[in-house]
Amino acid sequence: MRVWDPLVRLLHWALVAAFVVAWFSHGGYLSLHRISGYLVGALVAVRVAWGFAGPARALLGLRGRSRQARRLPGPHGSRT
Repeated sequence: MRVWDPLVRLLHWALVAAFVVAWFSHGGYLSLHRISGYLVGALVAVRVAWGFAGPARALLGLRGRSRQARRLPGPHGSRT
């Protein structure tokens, strides 16, 4: 079983919370809506940066793509 990095868990739950705040504040709370929208963007940017620079449990899964592609049938894999 794969365990996610603690920062990844924190970022994902903070993203959920910021999205919920943005969703419910679109009516009359424009400043709160705008702040939560900027927070969503910042959280996504931090997650992408941490996905490239973080430890192995925080990676975005980009390093193992060639290994996975070899297992696929068809033009991208070795099986025909």
